[in-house]
Amino acid sequence: GKVLVLGGTGVLGRRVVEKLAKSRFKVVGTGMSGRGFEDITKAGATPMQLDVRSKDDVERVFEKVGPEIVVNMVSKMPERLPGAWKGTHILDDHNDLILHATKGIVKAAEKIRPTRMISTSAYFCTAG
Repeated sequence: GKVLVLGGTGVLGRRVVEKLAKSRFKVVGTGMSGRGFEDITKAGATPMQLDVRSKDDVERVFEKVGPEIVVNMVSKMPERLPGAWKGTHILDDHNDLILHATKGIVKAAEKIRPTRMISTSAYFCTAG
């Protein structure tokens, strides 16, 4: 089957792409820029640019790929968190992305009707 991994270039998403590509699945991994596409290709998957904040872009990719399975690994997590990040808003970009992208992803999935949809859920709060 065909698997679409949204956020396939991210901290967690690239590992999901690697694992799935080693299995019987044909994998398409997305990223917001070309950064990380070499890793997707090296894993045996197909990279595709996608701005998950754009509902039109999300629908275009879903229609083009026609996935049986969608794995939503979209995040804006930094590779490493700064040592003293408490009280900062370093994860605000991540939270905003998750909140805004999820609606468009679900709407696009409703049109394509994949047999499975798997989504991570990570929303962060900091004091301060």
